[in-house]
Amino acid sequence: MNIDLKQFHAVFFEESLEGLDQMESTLLEMEGNPDDEQINTVFRCAHSIKGGAGTFGFNHIAEFTHVAETLLDRIRAGSMEINGEIVRLLLESVDVIRTLISKSQQDE
Repeated sequence: MNIDLKQFHAVFFEESLEGLDQMESTLLEMEGNPDDEQINTVFRCAHSIKGGAGTFGFNHIAEFTHVAETLLDRIRAGSMEINGEIVRLLLESVDVIRTLISKSQQDE
């Protein structure tokens, strides 16, 4: 049985954009005093986007998101401390992922 995964792309794009909105709002909240739950929320969003992108063959999205996810995992593990510069970098990564998704929606 051969399943055409393209039929699920719209759902992936919609859920990913919602995840990016959640990442962005949580990161903006973190600029003052980040806590573990906020970091976990951002990590879970990135992890879901990466997994979906990999499933549907959007490897450029998966690879880029994996970098952000790895950074977040290091923060969660305590081997890296989060600060304003890291939050700004993660916010920029949200913008890049959003652009990659937009381009993928347009088959670019």
